Amino acid sequence: MRTKDSRPSDTPGAPAVRPILVGGDIGAYATARAFHEAYGVSSVVLAGVQVGAVAHSAIVDLRIRAGLSNTDTLAQTILEVMAEQPDSTHLVLGSADWLVTAIVAVRDRLEDAGAVVPYPGAHLLEQVADKAVLMAMAEETGVPHPRTARGVPAEEEPPGGDLDFPVVVKPASTAAAKGVDYPGKAKVHTVADAGHLRALWHTMATAGVAVPMLVQEYIDGPDSAMAAVNVFIDPGGRVRLAQFGQVLLEEHAPSAVGNSVAQLTGDPVGAQARAVAQVVNLLQAIGWRGSPTRI
Repeated sequence: MRTKDSRPSDTPGAPAVRPILVGGDIGAYATARAFHEAYGVSSVVLAGVQVGAVAHSAIVDLRIRAGLSNTDTLAQTILEVMAEQPDSTHLVLGSADWLVTAIVAVRDRLEDAGAVVPYPGAHLLEQVADKAVLMAMAEETGVPHPRTARGVPAEEEPPGGDLDFPVVVKPASTAAAKGVDYPGKAKVHTVADAGHLRALWHTMATAGVAVPMLVQEYIDGPDSAMAAVNVFIDPGGRVRLAQFGQVLLEEHAPSAVGNSVAQLTGDPVGAQARAVAQVVNLLQAIGWRGSPTRI
């Protein structure tokens, strides 16, 4: 995954931005590539292990660091990287929900040192990261969404008795479920029948899973039936980017199933344009916007 410089970093007018990307997955590589194509810069990637997506890229400065799940270690590691080039503007981004949550938790320490952390506040981030809250907001704003039931395995029986099988079972919050473990753990489970659901729920309950899980309507289709709407809203609440991405391939590893690996983007028309408008309306109703910190 090597690429030639598309724009030299010493191009007049190029911003002195030094991205610091936490998490070494394909999302980190895609972000690094976007910064390189736009500004000709390399990104520092902080990861706990070496992953192929960033391990051999000429546009990535990969740093393997243990203990990044600890917020103190995370903050100290980022501050050390920033100290290497104190005159640069360091933009700190996470490549997974739980990493974004961790970065926001140490936002004050990073911003006091001059970093840009372009995420909303912790409360709003927590709401959006909770799929149960998001489904409730979708219901209120008229955005189509899968029928959803919520329950905590360690505290109650499985919900969703009115849903037709198969159903999908997944954590309400990916970040909250990061530290949860149980036999056969997956990011998303597809459950064929009521017996399978009871068995999975019992496994989670026995393992002490005390975070909310969702039981959702299953929507059939190949990877290419999936899509993503990518929206950027600036600190003033203005929509700067709203783009429809047709998924070509999703991850199939148990820990990442559902994450898109490749998307085809373009100007949305018809149903695609309606989907973009619905997502924008949902985000505006929630109050989603970037941090007031500016580069």
